Amino acid sequence: MMSHITTKMVKSKGDTRRKVYVARWKEGTKKKEKIFDRKRDATKFLETAGTDPARELDIYGSDKTYVEVAREYRLSLIEPTDGSDPIGEQTNRTYKRYLTYSAFVLQKHRIGEVNDEWMRNVRDYCVMNTNSTRAASEAFRLCKAVMSYAEEQSLIKGAPGQKLKVVTSRSNKMQERIRKTDQVFTTDEVRSLLRAADALAQDKQKQRRKAWVAYRALAYFLAYTGARISEARGFPRVGFLHNQNLISIRQKATESGEIEYPKTRDGIRDIPLVPELVTPMQEAMRAHDRNLVFSTRNGDPLELRNLYNRMWKPLLAKANEMAADEENELVPVRELGFHALRHSYASRLIAANVDLKRLQVWMGHHDPAYTVKQYGHLMEDRAADAALMEKIAV
Repeated sequence: MMSHITTKMVKSKGDTRRKVYVARWKEGTKKKEKIFDRKRDATKFLETAGTDPARELDIYGSDKTYVEVAREYRLSLIEPTDGSDPIGEQTNRTYKRYLTYSAFVLQKHRIGEVNDEWMRNVRDYCVMNTNSTRAASEAFRLCKAVMSYAEEQSLIKGAPGQKLKVVTSRSNKMQERIRKTDQVFTTDEVRSLLRAADALAQDKQKQRRKAWVAYRALAYFLAYTGARISEARGFPRVGFLHNQNLISIRQKATESGEIEYPKTRDGIRDIPLVPELVTPMQEAMRAHDRNLVFSTRNGDPLELRNLYNRMWKPLLAKANEMAADEENELVPVRELGFHALRHSYASRLIAANVDLKRLQVWMGHHDPAYTVKQYGHLMEDRAADAALMEKIAV
């Protein structure tokens, strides 16, 4: 087998070009080549090219492609055999979408042909073709997870690229902080939303008024518990513990309408019941005798898409309509999603100086460090900052 290394210039980010090293060799009558960023990697590859091009596949015996193994990995998360909880429908769709990035680069490569150099190619592709560093990191993390799964299943000798990572630049960190801050409703915006819910529950149209008995309670529930929309859709009337002043979260509804436990055990929690939530919840529960407080006539969880179109969009529109009238003394509301109410609940707890442990428990997080990661940017005491600035004034 004749082999050698040569160089050539290839396109890189933007209009720039970079030098790469091309390892070329011959297998039988076929000429083959492989590109590397470093000469030593090309040299090392040629030492085994032809006898071990695919991570000792003669020993491990896998002709499976990366795409096939990625699909098997995702199915193992949907139907785990190790006793772990299966991933949810939305998580599965997200993983499937993110795995398309690595699949585009690796395509029909056999799993044993994927090495550190190809993993670098995947990482670079994720960085250049996703819309954020966060998305690139998740797409590349899943690629590494597929390779770890392949090693665990004895499809390859060792998982490549495990030490590689997507680096977050300072500007991207700033953008992520801005994004998080912008995804939180202010206290005034929440007030506008709740006043709009009150108005819709008193609408002149009987049918709309009837529907908004439940929708109003749902708006209050999200605003005053910080519950996830899946937890609200699956909330049973027995979870409303008025005599104990508690909201008990024990289950959630999947997008397909199945009732199941929260994603983690920390999602099972009790949240203090605030007085403002009592009346809307009692009115909603008096309107029917079904198990789920927010449900269809058949007792099934409300569909997320229907909730968004029939409850959330009209609520935002009504809030902004009322804000346009100065006599109402309300502020306009940004077009954010349900989750912005959860973030707002956390921000109000932080403003009330609730300690980190309570914040973690009430939000249903598994670790205080995760809570800090999610809401640390909200933990600044702006009032205290202003007081300090007054003290240093000259």
